[in-house]
Amino acid sequence: MREHPIPTDVVGYKFHIVGNMTLKQFAFIAVGVIIGVIIYSTNLIGIIKWTLIILSAGFGVMVAFVPIEERPLDHWISVFFKRIYSPTKFYWKKETSIPFAFTHKKRQETKEEEEAVNIDLSPARRQRIKEYLSSVNNPKKINQMDSAEQIRMQEILSMYEEVEVDKVKSTPQKVKPNLTPKVRNLAKKENLKKSNRENIVFQQQQQQTLKVKNKRKLTPEQPINNKESLNIATPAVAVEKSNQQSYVVPDKKVDTSNSLPFPKQPDKPNVLVGMVLTTNNKLVDQATIQIKNTQGKVIHALKTNLLGQFSISTALPNGSYIVSVQKQNLSFEEKTISLSGKIVEPLELRST
Repeated sequence: MREHPIPTDVVGYKFHIVGNMTLKQFAFIAVGVIIGVIIYSTNLIGIIKWTLIILSAGFGVMVAFVPIEERPLDHWISVFFKRIYSPTKFYWKKETSIPFAFTHKKRQETKEEEEAVNIDLSPARRQRIKEYLSSVNNPKKINQMDSAEQIRMQEILSMYEEVEVDKVKSTPQKVKPNLTPKVRNLAKKENLKKSNRENIVFQQQQQQTLKVKNKRKLTPEQPINNKESLNIATPAVAVEKSNQQSYVVPDKKVDTSNSLPFPKQPDKPNVLVGMVLTTNNKLVDQATIQIKNTQGKVIHALKTNLLGQFSISTALPNGSYIVSVQKQNLSFEEKTISLSGKIVEPLELRST
């Protein structure tokens, strides 16, 4: 490619006579010398004469060669006299200006407007423009900060996703009607006493069943039968207590690893982050993770994001916890983890 020459000052070109001395500088020196010769030809006293000769010659040399703030001395002298004789007072006079809309003059169209009017916008032309724009691919470069921010946003959104609740399947119970006919006998005194006692006992039993029903909590899709509530109410509470007491804490501990791909490692104690993987190192997304205490009660429940990652923003209190993972077509073992107020490395949960 041809290079452009260095631009030079053609208008203000200066003629050089000897070396770097220009014609203008030579003229200033010549004027100073001529004035000194004129003073020398006068009949002044010697001291005054030679003083004026030296001053005139020195002034010519200063004007020619000595600059002040990168400007020659003749420039400052000319500016000084211009500012002295230039006016220092200005008077403002208001003039009425008519808006362009009321001048009844036609505005001249610019070249850009004329070219815009002459642009071909036919359907065929538009189709060609669309094809050209679709053929040009301008892939946007993703910044590392943007990718880390997107991953963090996905993690935060995954925390608020709903946890899949296992539906309780219950078979409807069919009530068989009692087809045995009842035969009523004539009431006697002895029968009346027995019936009164039976009524009192029946009323007491009904009051006890109502108290048990008020204390009892119904589960979703649980059939309500008055006859079976008497037999099931008290054993249900006992079964729940026995399950809590008989919960077996697993012996295996959760594996941790610092090599897991996380944008930011945990910097707070008792904060759990991790990743769910298969045995073939494949990511497991949308897996439900439950953190339980030693009694089997769920404290936290969350899901993994598209990269198989999960994190808890709040720190857990010190103690032992159980981590369980649920995912369709995959099985995971429950493992324990103990927190003691230290920073926990990322958890590595793999299927069996």
